[in-house]
Amino acid sequence: MVLPIGVSIPNSAKFPPGIDTLEKAYHMNHRGGEIGHYSLRKTGERNCFMECRNPHLCDFDRGILEALAKLFASKGSMPGVTHDPSKPCRGKNGDSCTFLISW
Repeated sequence: MVLPIGVSIPNSAKFPPGIDTLEKAYHMNHRGGEIGHYSLRKTGERNCFMECRNPHLCDFDRGILEALAKLFASKGSMPGVTHDPSKPCRGKNGDSCTFLISW
């Protein structure tokens, strides 16, 4: 399940002109509190693993990642975000969640 609030964040975020890729889009518009971190490891031209180690719900992060994948997708591509089942999950008492992203 994707939380709608996560999906809506990239739609209302203000990205400066230099923020023109998925990789550059993180840590923008976060107001206070413990942000944790997002660790991106590219696996292809438009594929990556994203480890989310922060205080947010798993589905919240997934919503953000899905919206950003759509925002930075090339025309005609089918962006997608799936939870990596081989990694820990905050929903199962893990300290992070890892997603496979394509855009």
